[in-house]
Amino acid sequence: MTISRSPSRLRSRPFALLFISLLLITAASASSGDKHPKFKQCVEACTSTARASPLSLPLRLTRWSADADCKYECMHRLTDAAELAVREGRWNGGRVVHQFFGKWPFYRFLGMQEPFSVLFSLGNLLAHRRGLLSLRSVLAASPLRQLCALWAWVNMNAWLWSSVFHTRDLPWTEKADYFSAGATVLYSFYLVVIRVLAPPARARAPLALACALAFVAHVTYLSRGRFDYGYNMAANIAIGMIHNALWIYHAVHHLRRNAALRRWPLSSAQPPPHPAPAQPIAIVVLTTAAMLLEVFDFPAWRRMIDAHALWHAATIPIIWLWYGFLRKDVEWEERWIEVERRVGGEAGGRLKD
Repeated sequence: MTISRSPSRLRSRPFALLFISLLLITAASASSGDKHPKFKQCVEACTSTARASPLSLPLRLTRWSADADCKYECMHRLTDAAELAVREGRWNGGRVVHQFFGKWPFYRFLGMQEPFSVLFSLGNLLAHRRGLLSLRSVLAASPLRQLCALWAWVNMNAWLWSSVFHTRDLPWTEKADYFSAGATVLYSFYLVVIRVLAPPARARAPLALACALAFVAHVTYLSRGRFDYGYNMAANIAIGMIHNALWIYHAVHHLRRNAALRRWPLSSAQPPPHPAPAQPIAIVVLTTAAMLLEVFDFPAWRRMIDAHALWHAATIPIIWLWYGFLRKDVEWEERWIEVERRVGGEAGGRLKD
């Protein structure tokens, strides 16, 4: 088992960041398992003889070393002994299952440290892939086609690196995971600004350049010296809060507009009511509920599934909801374009190529 350098296992997702900023008020404590004297003694004894036993092919392919394998074996030996003492009534109190290097004990599979987190990360990737395919027909003539397609690919890249990181927690896989997650936050911010605020075409290139430069500066800072987890979390929370606020503004705007359209007849120069005005708010609420799994952490069930893995599982249906909303939003946008063409004018705030 390699050392987890993160004081928290929270990964940044735009809809979750506002909730994190409200509930995450204390830092994770240092791991107690790897500081235990029996663990240190076990690792010392194991490493003195481990060189004579070659690692299996799956462990070599997933970059396990003899030292890391010893830490993994000793982690489970210590946990096995504690659980046996509890079953036999010999436990004298205190914590039964300890964290080791920032993580609960997990049974690895084919070299993967956290198999179910890998599985659910790939499930999120496939959910984005499925969502992208479902949007192809409605995006064909939309000004949002390239932005939405790239957003899906940026998210798929993030979930790919999440699966790599949960396969093996190494310095470079951790950074790839954090940096790709940060890219999704910044690009999601860019997309919501374009969609909701609809800046003029001449302002989009400078906005894109500013986001790109911010990402480069972010990665450069975090790549120098010790990884600054506090700054990384704060930066993502700040962008995520703005992102969420803009989607909520979008929802409230269309809820009010739909209510007004119910009171007054719809003219030929107006687009129809938005078909899913409240859905962004619902997605924020559901993602907030899923984040409760991450905040109220617990030891891995049967050393296989912990709260972090369940959080990744919970986001898969939320992704389906998000693409369902995006499809309706794009279709509504196309109807507005058709209204503009019919009346020969331009409604305020319209998105143009």
